[in-house]
Amino acid sequence: MAREEKEIQAILRRAEKSPQGSNARRTALETLIELAHTEDASLRILAVHHIKHYFSEFSDIEEDAINAVYDVCEDSVGRVRIEGYKAITGLSQGGRWVKRNTDVLLQLLQSDEAAEVTVIEQALIDHLDMDAECVLGVLYDAEDERELVDRFFTNAKVREAMEDEKYADAYLKVRQGTPRITDEAEFDRIIREHVLPLSVSKTRGDQLLDLVLSRTPPSQRLAHDIVVTYIKLTPRVKPEERAELICKLADVLALCDTETAAVQAISTIPVLFGTVSQEAETIKAYRTWLAMCLQRQKQGSTIPKNVLRTIQNLSVIEDPEIQEAVLALKPPPDKPAPTIPPPKHHQLPARPQSQPEASTSSPIVRIKRTQTAVSESAPRKKAKLEEENSLVRRMSVPVGANNGKDAPPVEDLRMRELSIKGGLETKGRARGRRSAADVVSQEFSIKGGAAVASAKKETPPVSRVATPKSASLLDRIGR
Repeated sequence: MAREEKEIQAILRRAEKSPQGSNARRTALETLIELAHTEDASLRILAVHHIKHYFSEFSDIEEDAINAVYDVCEDSVGRVRIEGYKAITGLSQGGRWVKRNTDVLLQLLQSDEAAEVTVIEQALIDHLDMDAECVLGVLYDAEDERELVDRFFTNAKVREAMEDEKYADAYLKVRQGTPRITDEAEFDRIIREHVLPLSVSKTRGDQLLDLVLSRTPPSQRLAHDIVVTYIKLTPRVKPEERAELICKLADVLALCDTETAAVQAISTIPVLFGTVSQEAETIKAYRTWLAMCLQRQKQGSTIPKNVLRTIQNLSVIEDPEIQEAVLALKPPPDKPAPTIPPPKHHQLPARPQSQPEASTSSPIVRIKRTQTAVSESAPRKKAKLEEENSLVRRMSVPVGANNGKDAPPVEDLRMRELSIKGGLETKGRARGRRSAADVVSQEFSIKGGAAVASAKKETPPVSRVATPKSASLLDRIGR
């Protein structure tokens, strides 16, 4: 086996050094076709790796070379089959075999091995890079492999690859050609699932609308999906393209009665209706849009104020239906903005001015006060005390008179003085029920008794404190 492999390597080296179409290269191709059916797996892999370099130079054995690669794709060994899938991409490099090889790869997608399916899908993506229009045509023509096609387009890796802008023209050419899908329901489904999600729907939206509308009217579901998809693109629409988009969307909206599509379409009016067109076709489209707004309003839905204000721009169109609709869609008057008071500045309060208080009509509440006996003030009390002391000194016998025989002792004089003071202090304390005679009988001083009598007439009783009994000064002098 080693000897055979060495001989094959020598044949390939000679072929590489020889010019195209030479016998050396032909011999190499014939050897590789034979090796594709050998029992050695490594030699089968070697064969499919090199066939792509020679098969296109010899048309008489070209078909045999391609079939040899297909045979390897059906090999019993998985790793050999995977190398065969990759070799198919090499056969399509010249462009001549793209369509045929795409069909083969689509059939190979039936493999149950996930690793192999991944390689096949990548081979199909590589073929899209070679000739997207041809590959898409094959895929959309494959009625019997529709499930395989759906699985291919919904694959995340495939969808990411398909987002490239270079596929937009291919989509349009395939769809604008002879209808390959006769079933309208199937056509709707493919547009929704495979076309609208891709970048082509964002970059060539107007052309795809033409494509959809060129066929029989789309279904409600497709019309809804188209409206929702292209309404999102309105901010990108150039001013000179707005009238055309208004007309195309009006045709789709006329077929779509879903609430979601109507709400989203109405929300784009401030953008699309910014510039008013007087073209007959656009005026017809305006009627469709306004009818949709009136229907929503009739159903109780609230039309945004900015939409209603934009609709008023159509009042310049001299069309009775539009004039009537614009009048019916007149926005309500704006509510006046609430008056916001100016901010209050914190200032120190003004110094109050001395003004006479204004009299109030309500009567002033007077507090009821209970009068009580009030003793004489301290200066007046002190003056009376000094007067009485002076009287005592004048009436007392001085010490030393009659040689001190009748002179009272100092202690007696002190006691008498206290007795006089006691009489003065009890002034105003006598109870109201006592008479002046009672007070005199208790041997109060003359002035003390007079004070008690006076207090009895002027003030109510204050307390029940007993007053100590003492002999009056006159009584003691008269002894």
